[in-house]
Amino acid sequence: AVAGKMSLSDLDNYEARWRLPVRTTYRGLDVVSMGLPSSGGITVSEALNILENFELDKLPREQVEHLYIEAARLAFADRNAYVGDPEYVDVPVQGLLSKDYAKQRAALINPQQAMSRATAAAAGDPYDFQQDPSIPLRPSKKVPEERKHTTHLTVSDREGNIVSYTYTIEDWGGNG
Repeated sequence: AVAGKMSLSDLDNYEARWRLPVRTTYRGLDVVSMGLPSSGGITVSEALNILENFELDKLPREQVEHLYIEAARLAFADRNAYVGDPEYVDVPVQGLLSKDYAKQRAALINPQQAMSRATAAAAGDPYDFQQDPSIPLRPSKKVPEERKHTTHLTVSDREGNIVSYTYTIEDWGGNG
């Protein structure tokens, strides 16, 4: 192959992978979303499961928004602690999507006041809700927290070919 040029032979070993979607229910509705390694589907599903523990239809909009933000904070804490590419990480999907686990997480939410940063950032323990005694999935060591930032890489060659890549970890505006 010519340097800087992609050809069909470069794609010979490429294999598209079929991934299972993440599934949950929300107030009697089926919710099907993007599966792992994407973290959005499992995080949104967990937040919805947490919200199911509140009677949102009886609350004013601003209180519903408060509850949504708090549920999302808890779900993102779990995402940061447990979710990764399942080819490399044993993600406790069943535990994270458990309605009983969501009830436990919902108990941390005060409908009148925001959680402390420490409470909101602390991951729960979904392993007790895995219902899979075959293998111990609980990590043996804590993975260091990844810094919150955007990485941007631009590479060019002498022929003027340019490749640009931006990677953001769920940061406000993507430019932490």
